[in-house]
Amino acid sequence: MVINDILTIYNHKFFYTFLSILNIIFLIIVIYKILTSRRDPVGAVVWLFIVIFIPVVGILLYFLFGWTRFHTKIKKLAKKSGHIQQLRIAHLRETDKIKAAEIIETYKKSVKSNTLLLNAFEEQHPPSYGNRIEMLISGNEAYPEMLEAIDSAEKNICLQSYIFTDDNIGYEFAERLIKKSESGIAVRVIYDPIGSIKTKKRFWKMLSKHGIKVESFGSLNFLKRKLRLNFRNHRKNLIVDGKIVFCGGLNIYDDNYSKYCQNSECFIRDYHFKIQGRGAGYFQAVFASDWFFLTGENINGLDYFPALHNETGDSIIRVIDSNPITNYKVYSLTLLGAIMHAEKNIKIITPYFYPEPEILLALKYAGLSGVEVEIILPEKNEHKIIEYASQSLYKELLECNINIYHRKLPFIHSKAMIIDDTWAILGSANFDYISMRLNFELCFEAIGKDIIDRLNKIFEYEKSQSEKVFEFDHNPLKVLRNNFCSLFAPVL
Repeated sequence: MVINDILTIYNHKFFYTFLSILNIIFLIIVIYKILTSRRDPVGAVVWLFIVIFIPVVGILLYFLFGWTRFHTKIKKLAKKSGHIQQLRIAHLRETDKIKAAEIIETYKKSVKSNTLLLNAFEEQHPPSYGNRIEMLISGNEAYPEMLEAIDSAEKNICLQSYIFTDDNIGYEFAERLIKKSESGIAVRVIYDPIGSIKTKKRFWKMLSKHGIKVESFGSLNFLKRKLRLNFRNHRKNLIVDGKIVFCGGLNIYDDNYSKYCQNSECFIRDYHFKIQGRGAGYFQAVFASDWFFLTGENINGLDYFPALHNETGDSIIRVIDSNPITNYKVYSLTLLGAIMHAEKNIKIITPYFYPEPEILLALKYAGLSGVEVEIILPEKNEHKIIEYASQSLYKELLECNINIYHRKLPFIHSKAMIIDDTWAILGSANFDYISMRLNFELCFEAIGKDIIDRLNKIFEYEKSQSEKVFEFDHNPLKVLRNNFCSLFAPVL
């Protein structure tokens, strides 16, 4: 009995010693990885704090949210995907050759000859002219238009959505997509496994069973996952026949549609945009690039990139394809250039506000320079960490003459920035670290009287439904809470 007890104690000591040694080995590997692959010193410090002071759990968190496997392979695939996309862009640019010089000059004038943006043309998308942009508010206006466009498809449908749920509206979309697929239309769907985590596997299997090509952007399974868990495809992009585009912040989810959600406590207010014209091909190019990245299949040809010579409107569009692998910080650089060149006013609507330090500094500089800066945020946020983190910035923002408004329910999930009542940046990206550094986002610049007038009217309406913040909360416990949450904003 005594010998058994001694052996048990010895085995326990050996086991704990082994675990400690294993933890130290993994800790050294993780610290080396953080220090050699960091792009953001703040994020690196946060990760170092987590892995050192939260033993075992911190390392597991880093493997889930901070580690990219097969990095070289992914880089090569992404570069090849980007190269194919550049060939498409060159072809699209060639079709616009006649008016290219004229439209570039108009674009330069509107964005104040912003060199940060203009230098990105070869790596990104050039501006296109003759587009019609229709603003759609929430699912009430957007879903019927999207379903009608799907019904009208003659050749192909490409759909990607961060959240695609198997609820009422999800099945409405599924039924229409299945019907078109069975009629011989090529249908492709990309969803994000984190955003669509509540959607059951049988829903995707049902789509596949009916001939729809379905791809998950990554995997929740650590053994199968190649990308970091917080590298998310946050894009919302529907392209029909390469001619009609729907892009913005709207997911496919019952809470976006008053038909299925009549309570302001659950309803989500969002902006989506229907785009027709020459710019459609650039949105298709982004989807095609993602599809190639996931499958190796190259989507090409006139069925997907038709020659669109007719002008459908008077708006200029420039697509912003932002991702953490090949187009790192393109979105945040665009924001920075826009803010630095503002002369009269900056109007921002976003659900999540915790920007990078240089963006925050640019906003404060603009406010102190006499530019009217207005920011509309939701009064109540579903993500409490980012809500409290954003409140930690209120004191310095208010001291720099920046106006903050809390939008009352319903929850506002809209994303828009309007500069000098002349041009706007719209799309899927929020005003936070995640969108600026980690997500695959799809945004676009818009210049045109009709769309800017509509955006300005909507902004004034949102202000009328908001309460202005005149001072930050001095409560020491709340200040402590807010500052503590701000530590995690760069990595969550």
